[in-house]
Amino acid sequence: MIVRRILLVGSALVWLGLLGILGVIEHRKRVQAAGAAGYLDSIFGPEAPALVRKSLWLQDPFGAEREVGFVETETQRMGANDAKVTTTMEIRAEKVPPFAAAMLAELVGPPADFSGEMHVYLGRYKGVSRIDAKANYGEERLDFQAQRFREDSLKIFFRHGTERPSPTKIPYDPNLPFGGGVSPFLGAKNLQVGNSWTVTHFNPFTRSSMVTLIKVEEEATIRYQREEVRCLVLRAHPTAAGGAAGASGFGPPSSSAWIAQKPGDKIDGLVLREEAQLFLFKLALVLEESVSAEELDYHKTLYPRGKPGAKPEKAGKPK
Repeated sequence: MIVRRILLVGSALVWLGLLGILGVIEHRKRVQAAGAAGYLDSIFGPEAPALVRKSLWLQDPFGAEREVGFVETETQRMGANDAKVTTTMEIRAEKVPPFAAAMLAELVGPPADFSGEMHVYLGRYKGVSRIDAKANYGEERLDFQAQRFREDSLKIFFRHGTERPSPTKIPYDPNLPFGGGVSPFLGAKNLQVGNSWTVTHFNPFTRSSMVTLIKVEEEATIRYQREEVRCLVLRAHPTAAGGAAGASGFGPPSSSAWIAQKPGDKIDGLVLREEAQLFLFKLALVLEESVSAEELDYHKTLYPRGKPGAKPEKAGKPK
């Protein structure tokens, strides 16, 4: 059994894709083509970023948003059709707002620093081949691994200290394209209001999956880097009950994202902000920088892993 402390923290941060979340696109319908293509282009496209850094913000009912950590995703291309996607996440306990810290203390004891790292090995056509991940909360550590099992499933392994729960197998169709990341959303161009597609998420902590409908619902404006930027607003609607794609009905939105619509600019098609309401708290991710493969070595020299460079205006909020 996974230690209660890690399980609680993991479930509270599931929207952020703690240790990453498998995003398998079900694009059996033509209306999903744009979304599916966007997922693939975000990893394999000619303009796909090699490194994306986002700040992580938490707001409780009694105060303003507070920056509590960061999420960084690096994509290493291995040939034309294969890639390794590494996601790193850190949350500093001393930055958590007082009300949230008090609630954590009641549930799991004094808040502790969290860090997690995940490596996903995938291909444009073959999908996921392997996932290796680890997480630390204070002195507790959890290891997670997923491997392709035969041709139609993934086998999931967990380890906490000497505890090794039985492996779990989940269905997996290698013919479906894969989209990875720290949330249901990935940047894409050429989207329009009304586009939609579904993503099946696997939560490594609960070893369960849920189908989510991603829909481009409206246009809006967000203030980013001291200017007003026109965006498309995407919302994620989980199924009313977990199950396979095509299940009847989707519930109310669980999270939202703002994708920049600024042709000719570097930020065009990028997710500038994501947010979700979890109980009394609002979690948000704000884009700090997106680096191309050509720029990657230069930025690594200037800003070591986890140390973002020039930051956008902290507000980063929709109007």
